[in-house]
Amino acid sequence: MKALRYSGLAVLALAAVGLAAPQAKAISITLDNSFFFESPGGVAFDPTSGNLFVTDGGNTISQVTTAGVPVSSFSVFAGADINGLDVLPNGNLLLADQSTNNPLGNTALLEFTKAGVAVPGGINAVINPPSGDADGVAFNAGTGTIFVADDSDETIYEFATGGGAPLSSFLTTAIDAAFDESEGITVDPETGNLLVVDDESGTSSLYELTTDGDLVMVVDLLALTGFDDPEGVTIDRANNKLYVAFDDDGVNSIGDRIAQFSIVDNVPEPATLAIFGLGLLGLGFAQRKRLI
Repeated sequence: MKALRYSGLAVLALAAVGLAAPQAKAISITLDNSFFFESPGGVAFDPTSGNLFVTDGGNTISQVTTAGVPVSSFSVFAGADINGLDVLPNGNLLLADQSTNNPLGNTALLEFTKAGVAVPGGINAVINPPSGDADGVAFNAGTGTIFVADDSDETIYEFATGGGAPLSSFLTTAIDAAFDESEGITVDPETGNLLVVDDESGTSSLYELTTDGDLVMVVDLLALTGFDDPEGVTIDRANNKLYVAFDDDGVNSIGDRIAQFSIVDNVPEPATLAIFGLGLLGLGFAQRKRLI
């Protein structure tokens, strides 16, 4: 009876470990290729066309193929300062304007068609206060909320589609003291994690974070690619590709690039593996008790 009790406890402990273990996964990437794009800001993958939408940090949005071939472009209102953009599930574009020149007169989230037409009744929301420097924006289809990367506040904010006060937020410098220039942001639909790039004034790195702000992994993009000043990031999970826009500013005389990476694998976090290993060890101990 004692042996059976030990075994049962171990099985319960293993089950508890399975339920309690973090579900976050870390991605691994390798550089495939890159192409020139002058002064890119935000970048967003469009699953419908298979193309990329890229901002120039002003009021122009360009559509290019993933090989860099121009497809189309449009300009929004004069004086716009758009770095952050994403493609919404309905196929429209979500833009983050840092200027006060938009119809709302403040830092705002705006919905436009891919042809550059404002969408009546779409997302049209002021997010200032608190964010006045919306450098990156990402729609989370899993929650229906919007994440904004603000490098002035060194904060990642989560907003409802109606804007207003943030639903949640966390400081990037609490993750890494040097992570103080968050720019592009996207949501990995497979893991639910955030992918955020930090520009050259910070660490020139890619951070994978949970939506609560826990660090999953970090990649030194400058060391990996030789390209400096990452400004935008987007993901194509259907083909396991990641795209990062680099605004090199001539630092390394390489030029401005949009780089394509392959997502090699998804593996559990080391902490998850350690916990799982302890659970297996406990089960093995229980089985030994059973045989005694």
